[in-house]
Parts: sequence; C-alpha cells; structure tokens
Amino acid sequence: MPVPKSPARFPSGYRRTWDVPLLLCLAVQVFLYCFRLNALSLWTDELGSYRVAPQSVASILRFTALDIHPPLYFLILHFWLKLPLGGDPVVRMRLLSVLFALAATVAVDLLWARRLPAGARIWFLALWASSPCLLLYSRMARSYSLQLLVGTVGAYALWRLLERPRRRATWTYAAALALALYTHYIPAIALGVTGALLLALRRRWRDLFLSNGLALAAYLPWLAMLAAALWKWTQQAGVYPLARNPALELAIKAVFGCVSFTLGESIPDWALISGVLLSAPVTWLVWVGLKKNPVLTRLVVPMALIAFVGVARWVPFHGIPARVLFLFPFYLILLVSGWEAHPRAATAILGLLALLSCAGVQSYFQGDDFLNKGYAMPYREIASHISRASTPGKTLVLADGVNVDAQVLQHYLQPDFDVLSVITAESVTRLEQLAADPGLERIWYLRNTHDVSPDRVNDRLERELTSTWIHGTRQGYLPFSPLQRELAYGLGMPSPPSFFAELLDLHR
Repeated sequence: MPVPKSPARFPSGYRRTWDVPLLLCLAVQVFLYCFRLNALSLWTDELGSYRVAPQSVASILRFTALDIHPPLYFLILHFWLKLPLGGDPVVRMRLLSVLFALAATVAVDLLWARRLPAGARIWFLALWASSPCLLLYSRMARSYSLQLLVGTVGAYALWRLLERPRRRATWTYAAALALALYTHYIPAIALGVTGALLLALRRRWRDLFLSNGLALAAYLPWLAMLAAALWKWTQQAGVYPLARNPALELAIKAVFGCVSFTLGESIPDWALISGVLLSAPVTWLVWVGLKKNPVLTRLVVPMALIAFVGVARWVPFHGIPARVLFLFPFYLILLVSGWEAHPRAATAILGLLALLSCAGVQSYFQGDDFLNKGYAMPYREIASHISRASTPGKTLVLADGVNVDAQVLQHYLQPDFDVLSVITAESVTRLEQLAADPGLERIWYLRNTHDVSPDRVNDRLERELTSTWIHGTRQGYLPFSPLQRELAYGLGMPSPPSFFAELLDLHR
C-alpha cells in the first residue's frame, strides 16, 4: 500500500473526515443493520451472551477464565445492558454489535480506504455497505464486530510502526495488541505473531521487545488464561467434518470463507452460480491488489495464514468467517485496488458483485438460502407453535442435542415446558421410559434431518416413538435449495434431505 509522503495526506478536519461517500455508507448501514434487529431468533452463541452478560463482573471473569474467549466483550455488554434504554434485551445486545460495526466503518475508511484512489475508495465503500457478510455478523450479539474494529485499528498501528519507527508508534501498537488480546485470541495472535516476524526481519529488536513487552505487561492479569486457551487448542479433538478427507475438509473451510467474504451466507442459487463464474475474475483482481500493495500484502498474508490455521482446527467450516472477520477490510481493499490499473474490467466485476450482494441482503431479511441454517432456525416461532397447541404437564418436548439447539428452544418455551436433549444412547433409553408415561398426551420432537449423533441415536428414537405413538404432522424448516442438495450429494451424502430440521408432532 502506498506510503504517505507526509502527515498532510491523512484526513483532517470535520469536513474532510465526514465526507459524502462515508456519510452515505453509514446511512445505508444504519438502515440495514437496525432494520428488524429481532428478525432472526437467538442462536447458540448469542444465547451464551444473553446468559453471561447480566451476571456480576466477578462471575463474568470466572466464566471467561474457563472459556475460550477473553472477557472484554462480555464486560462491555454487561455495562451496556445496565443503561436505562428499555426494550428487548436481545435487540439491545445486537444494537451494541451494530455500533461496533459502524465504528469499524469509520475506522477502516479513515485509516485505510482513503489511501486508495478516489474511484477505488467509492467501490470499497459500496461493497462494504452492501456486504451480506458484514450484515450477518454485525447484527449478532457476539464479539465479531468488536473484533473487526480492534483488528482494523491494530493492523494500522502495526503498519505505522513498520513504516514510521517512533516511540509513540511502538506504544500505540502495544496498546492495540493488548486490546486485541482482551477481545479475541485469534486476531490478537495473528496480529502479534505477524508483527514479531516483520519486526524481526527488519532487525527492529528494540521495537519488537518493547512493543511485545508492554502488551504482555498490560495483559499480565489474563496471561494464564491465554496459556490455558492455547493448551485447549492443542488438545482439540476435532469437530464434525463435512468431508472425510482432511485435505478436502481444509479446502472446504477455505472456500467457504472466501464465499462468505465475497457473496455472504444467504445466497440464492442463481447468485451462487454467478459467484462461481466470477471466481476467476475476482481472484485476478485480488492478485492485482496483492502485487500493487506489497506493504499491505506483507502485512495481511501472514495474518490470514495464522488466523486460518488457528481457526480451522477448532471450528467447523461454517464457523470460519466469523472468527476471521477482522481480515475482511483488507480482502476488500485488495479486491478494489486493481480499479485504477484496469478501470473498465474492475468496474464490470465489482458492479456484478454489488448486485449479488444486494440479492444476499434480500435473502437475509427473507430468512432464505442460508448456507449455515443454524443462524436462521426459527426457534421463537417453533416455541410459539408448541405452546399454543400443548398442555403443560401432559407434553414432552424433545430436541436433537447435536445439530439443533435445545437450550435456545428452552429459552423461548420457558417456564411452561422442559426441553430434553437427545444426544447419547443413555438419553434415548431415558426418553423412551418417559414417553411410556400414560399421562402424556403429546410429544414434540425437533430434530435435524441428517443425523450425525453418535450411533445415530436420533434416528433410533424416532423409529421407537413412531412405532408406538400416532404420527401427526411433520413440519419442515429451512428448505435446502436444489443446488445445496446437489453439493451435499457431491460431498458424499447419499440422500440429501429437503429440509434442515423437522418438528414431529406425536399423539396417542
């Protein structure tokens, strides 16, 4: 990335900072990010935020000390919820994430995008504002948008230290690194290791030891927890793979991350096919950006590799984009950097991507075509349906404990109904005994249509229940598109299901 010749190249002054492109970008984001913030039900990790944040500060620290996440986001959320704003606490939690995302927009424009040529910057802001990927993760009650903000500022602090070695830059980078460590381990480790490597290659030993020493000193109260988290990472036994071949699984994770960054995760079939056709031109534009911005390339490529290796070990393929969201600004910068050298070709490619992004935004608000169906599971509506049609005390509610979140369903059903999870063979035996109770009138069973539980216990329980109870309705949720079913078949699933989940209604 071009290095400014003097500080005068940096934006300064109100009018210069809050120009029309940035204000339009923020206006679009405010509308999209705040519109129907309760459109989707809570999902697994959001429920964790909902439960942890209201606790005392001491309880939050004890929880995060044993968890895989540092405490900063939960502490900020704790005090945010104490503000007398009123309204649904879930909406308020998501609103905090929106505010972090808007702050990240200002930061990425002032610190990075304004170094681009004017036309490239306009394309950057257009794709940034319309990104279905940012829309998805900026509306979740998790630390993703805070990571985005901290990662943007931290990478800039490292760039300043590398290009302008001054004492102030060293202290700024150390503070940014410590802040990243308290926010999330993945971006922090990626930033810290990259900074150490680049400083070592330049033989900047004083800056290396001083910046890392200051960051570790600021992080000293939480250093043992970081060590414990790294130990857990080394002991990770793996997650449920989509493919049997480890190399193919790794490739799927990398491709899914690229698809999410480029097209989002709520993609109609036609848009996904169009995106595949555009993959070569998009790759070419990114390659042009890598060659055009050698300084940014040396900064971003190591961070991306370190972050991907760290994340790919302990999350399934659909968890990759959220954990490396701090890299998204730099992906877009590289994507639009070729505009100046190839304006016509870049305009055509970026224009098509903007149209595909609009399609992804529409699908998001319609709740359709999600690649990770778990984000869009309508637990709130399912719970409402069960409550209206059931009698407390005479109803058994069961849920697939592997791929359907029983705790979220319980959150929306309480206090009238208890949700029992189906996970092991022992739980199946217990539930079969409960189902034999003559006082029961109805059983609801919410399960994933593709059983990945040990020994396929969900399939077994369904066979047992349907053999002794009258089968009522079978309501499907979140249909798989024809293309998604074909992809599942190609990855080795012999009979891809039509829906992600089903609710069985059984009665005597």
